[in-house]
Amino acid sequence: MFPPDPKKSASDPKPARQPAKTMPDVESGHASPVAVPVPWTPPAEPAAPTALSAAPSMGTLLQAVRRRWLMMVALGLLGAAFAVGVVWFLLPGQYTTHALLHVSSRPTRGGYESEADFINFQRSQAALLKSYKVLSAAVKNPEVAELAEVRAHPDPVKWLDKRLVTDFNQGPELLHVALPGDNPEDLAVVLNEVCRVYLQEHNAEDQGRVDSRIKQLQTNQRTWMETLRDKRQKLRTREEELGLDDPQTLTMRQQAAVRQLAAAQDQRLRLQLDLKKTEAELAAHQAQLKAPARLPVPSVAIEEELKQDPAAKKILERQAQVEQEIQQIEAIASRFAVEEDLKRPRAELATLKRSLDELRRKERPAIEARLRARALEFLKDNALKLEFMAQSLREQEKALTGEITHLEAQVETYRTALRAPGKLPSDVEALREEVAQGELVLKKIGDELGTLQAEYPVAPRVKLREAAAPPLSRDFNRQIKLAGAAGVGTFGLVVLGVVLLEFRNRRVYAADDVVSGLGINLVGTLPALPPHTRRALPAAGTGRDRYWQSVMTESVDVIRTMLLHAAQHDRLRVVMVTSAVGGEGKTSLASHLAASLARAWRKTLLLDCDLRNPAAHQQFDLPLEPGLCDVLRGDVEFDDAIRPTPVSRLWLMPAGKWDSHALQALAQEGVGTFFERLKKQYDFIIIDACPVLPVADSLLVGQHADAVLFSIMRDVSRMPAVYAAHHRLATLGIRMLGAVVIGEKADAYGSNHPYLGQPAG
Repeated sequence: MFPPDPKKSASDPKPARQPAKTMPDVESGHASPVAVPVPWTPPAEPAAPTALSAAPSMGTLLQAVRRRWLMMVALGLLGAAFAVGVVWFLLPGQYTTHALLHVSSRPTRGGYESEADFINFQRSQAALLKSYKVLSAAVKNPEVAELAEVRAHPDPVKWLDKRLVTDFNQGPELLHVALPGDNPEDLAVVLNEVCRVYLQEHNAEDQGRVDSRIKQLQTNQRTWMETLRDKRQKLRTREEELGLDDPQTLTMRQQAAVRQLAAAQDQRLRLQLDLKKTEAELAAHQAQLKAPARLPVPSVAIEEELKQDPAAKKILERQAQVEQEIQQIEAIASRFAVEEDLKRPRAELATLKRSLDELRRKERPAIEARLRARALEFLKDNALKLEFMAQSLREQEKALTGEITHLEAQVETYRTALRAPGKLPSDVEALREEVAQGELVLKKIGDELGTLQAEYPVAPRVKLREAAAPPLSRDFNRQIKLAGAAGVGTFGLVVLGVVLLEFRNRRVYAADDVVSGLGINLVGTLPALPPHTRRALPAAGTGRDRYWQSVMTESVDVIRTMLLHAAQHDRLRVVMVTSAVGGEGKTSLASHLAASLARAWRKTLLLDCDLRNPAAHQQFDLPLEPGLCDVLRGDVEFDDAIRPTPVSRLWLMPAGKWDSHALQALAQEGVGTFFERLKKQYDFIIIDACPVLPVADSLLVGQHADAVLFSIMRDVSRMPAVYAAHHRLATLGIRMLGAVVIGEKADAYGSNHPYLGQPAG
């Protein structure tokens, strides 16, 4: 193990190395009090990010479905099959007997009902068939009461009310009645008795209603006949006393003349409105014709007219070509050369715009003159049409005025004739109105009474069309429907349960989840690669494999650039790569980042500190031992554990064979001396550390690192675990450089991008 460092003093400038008032428990993540001489105030607890408490949205649920669709379908189908089987065996099929009743759409008293009235009649009859009066009368029949199907139920009326099914599915006038059960013979008897009692009650009620109506109409007819006879006699006597003629013919003629007069007046009013509208439009046109210089010329019309000019058309075509050339240069030129390449086309574009403005200024007066001339011609044509239309409307109004005058005189003549030789006495007018009203009422009573008497006795509106017969086979429709509903419901519940459980995991789906959801800085992203292309060493393969290896290299180089930029300002040399849990791509990220730094002419050491599950040596086909564990135990020398890799300027110290002594050595102060020696020999040290949450190794190693790079695997890493691991490291004062999202979708890099091809040679 490492001995204590005699050179280490209390004046170490790094505040993270000083004793603190509270130190985290690396296994549980909680702080435990430790007596120390230097007072220390723990940092404020940061607020939990919104990504850990956000409610499920349609997007997050769809992502959960995408990740677990196979599990959802499999479990859903299994659950649906189980539910279908349970319902199928617990609810066996039953016998169902059917009866059919004909419900006429024509009322009993003749005539026709509206559609709404007939629908209400259908509903009322379906309810009356299942009424307590009908059902109780049916089960009280001794032949029905002794049936085994009826005696099997304590309350036969309640059983019938629950099991009887009525509908009009077979037609608007066909009332279908069904009764399911276990005894086919008894079911037919019971349903036929229910239909018989219902028809008897309905027909008796209908017949009684018609008889009562006939008696009422006969009484009313006699009363009105006597009243009308008396009034006619009084009117006849009074007219004889006054010597009046029958005014019926004059009244009809007067009414016809009044209707014609109203129609003519309405037509004249419409003509007057049309005439005013036409005269207003004509006045507006004439005002514009008097001041042609004030006619507005729209800028759009001027531009359209200018485009027809050959010189302008040529300039516009060349301007479009130059703008397209500028867009192409901006799309393909590099960042440093784009301004130089754009000078010539931009200068030409400015010249073309000035030429077009000069041509527009020069040609504008002529164009405005042409457009005003066209507008004047159009106004003159419209003015002539409006003047002709106004003249025609005046002539029609004059003709209608003469006709109205004639009709008014005719109406007044009829009115005078009706009242000649003077005005009728008020009692005569009242008697005439009473007689006319009485005749109308008596006619209606006679028509209705004649119809009812002609149809007596009343034909039943509801008739039995088909009686119930014992069913020959069981009906499985209800069983199939219930089993299907149970299957669909169970499938939906299973799918919903799996989706909600997957949503609770809150896995990282995109880089935005890390930045916006967790508030962690994003250093870069790596593509999702096939397993055989993930190694740090380029391997021979197909052109597609080499392409993806190039994509990986370019993506890691972006992260390297970010790291080098940070190192220039903050002197970062020891970078620890870790993750929340295992299987999140930290070893691949550390290996590729170390190789990228070596390619950038930085002397780099890849240190495998994942002692419990080492994998960095496999990336370079190097042996596991001797390694860091052997150095920690003191079994080998420092330099004997470091091996060169096939990548130039890159060395690897594998993990070695770990045991409890090696793990205990990580907590000793001598580890700091170990890292100081490494810094003297290498420009950068990339540490492949173990995951943060399972064990405390990363918390110990991270205190000797300048910064930490967090590896996050898309669709694998869980945001609560990432946040917990990030919080543990931040609690120790370890600087977080940021996160790298591994497994970015391939289309984000462009499969045919020209910059990702292989270099020449």
